Amino acid sequence: MTAGQIIVFGGPSGRCTNGRIFDYLLEAIGAPQPRVAVLATPGGDSTVWDEPLITSFSQPCEFAFYRFFDHGGPDDFATVTDHDAILVTGGNTVAAHAVWREYGLDARLRAYWESGGILAGWSA
Repeated sequence: MTAGQIIVFGGPSGRCTNGRIFDYLLEAIGAPQPRVAVLATPGGDSTVWDEPLITSFSQPCEFAFYRFFDHGGPDDFATVTDHDAILVTGGNTVAAHAVWREYGLDARLRAYWESGGILAGWSA
């Protein structure tokens, strides 16, 4: 088993828009135009940080935002692990895990990481 990476960011909640942090993630991905899945579940799927997050990356990325509270079923998240990295925003860790367990995403995230995937995020 070749586990992937877990990249944890620190800083004030909701203010993780320091480009250097994301440059580190980009280096870990190592792709010319990385595909990044964003899970904003811990923050209640808020969209307030979408644009600041996108503009914090120093190179173009393809972002896919997965929102549990805007979608209905587990099939909506079948492609979350088809990305170069999965980025989790800050917020309520316990609530996010409960939602992810209910939809089976917790097992999918673990399998992604165990197969070499990159999980990143802050706070939660």
